[in-house]
Order: sequence, then structure tokens, then C-alpha cells
Amino acid sequence: MKKLFYLIIITSVLTAGCNKKNKDDEKNNEEEQTYECLPKSLNYTDHADPNKNESTTYFYRKNLIDHKVRNFSDGTSYRYNYIYQDETKGLLSRIDILIQGQVVAKVNYTIQNDKTTQRELVLLQNGNSSLAWTISYSYNNDKVTQIRIQDYDLWNNGANPTDETEVLTYTGDNVTNIKLYDTADMNTLKEEYMFEYDDGKRAFDNVSTQTYPQTRVNNVTRYEKHIYGTNPSTDIELTTITYNNKNFPTSFESTDDRGNATNTMEVTYDNCN
Repeated sequence: MKKLFYLIIITSVLTAGCNKKNKDDEKNNEEEQTYECLPKSLNYTDHADPNKNESTTYFYRKNLIDHKVRNFSDGTSYRYNYIYQDETKGLLSRIDILIQGQVVAKVNYTIQNDKTTQRELVLLQNGNSSLAWTISYSYNNDKVTQIRIQDYDLWNNGANPTDETEVLTYTGDNVTNIKLYDTADMNTLKEEYMFEYDDGKRAFDNVSTQTYPQTRVNNVTRYEKHIYGTNPSTDIELTTITYNNKNFPTSFESTDDRGNATNTMEVTYDNCN
């Protein structure tokens, strides 16, 4: 064993010059490599409520999100710093959320077998931390089949906490149906969502960062929401999507089933001409 150890040391010394050259070449190639079609900015306009308007700018390391900045119509600005458990797979450990340089919240990730199984939002204030919500994911093979959302309603001093479970159904690689239940009563359907898709690429197709499990590979063109219970209702939204010559979306124009504009999203990219 000792002989083998020294043989490895000697071989590494003899080849150090050659290896250094190769490593330098690899480093230069990485620095010269330019990643295509990474979303640079998202500008969202809510036609019914301008207070919900916002813009987000993304910053990258290679094809991983390093951080993003969200600016809201009221002048509030949030910075999100991305910290990775495994950068080679885009697996996150947490996201730190800052206002004016101060961390005010964290999104913590639980990873098992290279899959995100849980996310939780922790609010930080005056040296105290409070758990705002927890989202847990259940898988069948590589697809998410159930999502449990526990919201502790801290924004209303915990007056109306909820514990709900979504059951997902796929057509191909896109979720086309979601049924929502109270976790304690999985026999009573509360809401149902149905989606139709086109064959376009998602805006974040070339981004390796896994912020949440992927439940679709294309873009939604029709969205239908059914609310059950004592006052049932249905909301339908249609989306017209504009694409560039690389089949990446540059704008989303959404309208309700009466033709009224609801919201607009515009996307710009780096190196996507």
C-alpha cells in the first residue's frame, strides 16, 4: 500500500507540468464559454391591480442563478442570494432574502437522493425566527405527485393557518390537472386546476438552478380554476405567447374568458438572438 502511495506521488510530480497546462486550458475554456438564452429580466404587469406590478433581474454564475433582485411598484426592493448544496446539479441549500443588505428571511431546502423534498420560509426579525410556511413534495419515480402546503399565516398573526394537499396528474411531462384538498379531509375536493400547453421552451430551460421540482416542460396557454363548496365558481384564463427565433418566450399576454386583459409578462435574455 505504501509503495503504491509513493508511486502515485512520484507520477503526479512527473506529470505536474502537463496537468497544469491542461487545467489552465480547461479554465480558459470555461471562462470563454458563453451560456445561451438565460433570462435577464422579467417585467410583470397586473392590469387589475398596479400595486402588484414588479420587475426581476437575474445574475448568473455560468448557468446557475447567483442572485436576483425584485423591484416592486411601491419602491420596495428585495435581493435573493442563492446558496447551493451541489452546484454541479443545481441543488439549492437555501436562498437568503435581503432588504437594504439585511437578511430578513430564508428559504431552506431539504434534498434527498438529488430531489427537493421540502422547502420552508423562515422570517427573521429582531433576532427572532418564525416559520412562515412549509412545502413538501412526494414523488413517483422522477415526477412530483403530491404537494403539501402548510401555511402558518404569520401575516395575520397566525389567525387562519392552513394545511392543504395538491394531487397532480400528468400528460406526458406536463401537469394537466391539480386537485386541492384540506390535508385532514382528502375526500372533499376544494379546488381543481386544469392546464393546456403549447410546445414552446420554458424561459428557464437553460438554467440549471432547481428552485422547485419541475412539473412541466412547456408553457401554459389555457388555465382553468374550479372552486367547489357552497359558492362554486370557475375562472378561465387564456395566454398568448410570443417567441423568439430560438423558441424561447419573450412575452405572455393573459386574458380572462371575457377577453379582458389580466396580466402581462415580458422576458429579456442574455445571448439569445
